[in-house]
Amino acid sequence: MNRFVEEFLRIEPAVQGLSRMTTWEVELGGRILPKGAHLLLYGSGNMDEAAFPDPLTFDPTRPNVGSNVTFGGGAHRSVGLALALMEVKVAAEEIIRRLDDFQLAVPAGQLNWLPDVSLRALDSLPISFSRRETT
Repeated sequence: MNRFVEEFLRIEPAVQGLSRMTTWEVELGGRILPKGAHLLLYGSGNMDEAAFPDPLTFDPTRPNVGSNVTFGGGAHRSVGLALALMEVKVAAEEIIRRLDDFQLAVPAGQLNWLPDVSLRALDSLPISFSRRETT
């Protein structure tokens, strides 16, 4: 479940980026960024083909599955990382344990993403399911 959660959050991070500014000239991806350059969408690093071959494919068996930048990196790595991972893992385990026939109630093309530069969120998520029979 840990690898599933890491890969899920790599592909669909809730936060796509926050404003960061370089404090000195720095090279990033072969390009020189001047002091004072603004960086916004760091979540695109999760789609870097050099780091994640075939990045649009969900693959929890990736050897580097936990090296995504969903929760930032370095000094800016989220202090809430462990709690967030645990919350998603527990929620996924409970959904699997309690629900059956879990699926979208509308075609995926009808999902409406909220227009936001930094967040990736749906305005609603219509689902259908049945309660899992317990033995």
